[in-house]
Amino acid sequence: MSAAFRSAAYRVVAVDLDGTLAGADGLVTARTVAALRDTEASGIRVVIVTGRAYPVPLAIWRAAHLSAPLITCGGSLVIEPPAMEVLRARSLPSEVASGCVRLGRELGVDLSLWTRDAIWMSRLGPMAERLRHLEQLDVLTFAPGPRAPVPLGPQPVFKAMFGGEPASLDLAQPVIATQLSQADVTRSMPEFIDVEAHGAAKWDALEAVLLRLGLSPAGLVAIGDGENDICMLERAALAVAPSNAMPRVKAAADLVVGDHDREGIAAFLEGLSGTASPTM
Repeated sequence: MSAAFRSAAYRVVAVDLDGTLAGADGLVTARTVAALRDTEASGIRVVIVTGRAYPVPLAIWRAAHLSAPLITCGGSLVIEPPAMEVLRARSLPSEVASGCVRLGRELGVDLSLWTRDAIWMSRLGPMAERLRHLEQLDVLTFAPGPRAPVPLGPQPVFKAMFGGEPASLDLAQPVIATQLSQADVTRSMPEFIDVEAHGAAKWDALEAVLLRLGLSPAGLVAIGDGENDICMLERAALAVAPSNAMPRVKAAADLVVGDHDREGIAAFLEGLSGTASPTM
């Protein structure tokens, strides 16, 4: 990292989880947790901004001794630990949730609907198993009931996610975006298309958190790998992407650092906080 980056007066780091902090196995290493902790201890606030539900981000928040609210479900749900107060919630309109169910069936792709405390799947299979492993949350199949999401039940849906082979989703994405124009449709990873309410993008949530913290985008470092991260990268003083990021994300970044699977973000944060070893 250049001296200019080290010496700049950055006050807050907003960082994505999957494909960024986490490796290909979906896990965050001890070195990365330590880098988050040292960044926070250096006086730079750390905000986790993720498409995941709250359990894993909360575990990282605790292990890294963070203090800012968690931005989860791609920006739709902002929660403040340790009391887990919901600061901001933006759910999908019922007609959008119903449209997602219809499109999942018509396009033959997996669909998940995310409530605060569970993920509901159109069918069991590899995607359901992956989410169960990553999210540490109940993963259930579509069925009516009091815990069920709209349109199957009363619970608000904070995110819908289509999953499948990247080539299949390349074809499906324009159809989904056209038919769900009442919502925001973004590609979070090559194998996932996220659907969130208008006004529930990562930047929308981050802007609200910055206001709560009394901080300005002029002191913001934003880090992410997916197309749903571009909205916050474009508004940051310093936009950072790992080398594994999607092409449009790297094009939007001021700085491209090491691969997520080689602790590239940990190395960047160590330089930012001044804790990098002399040999790095």
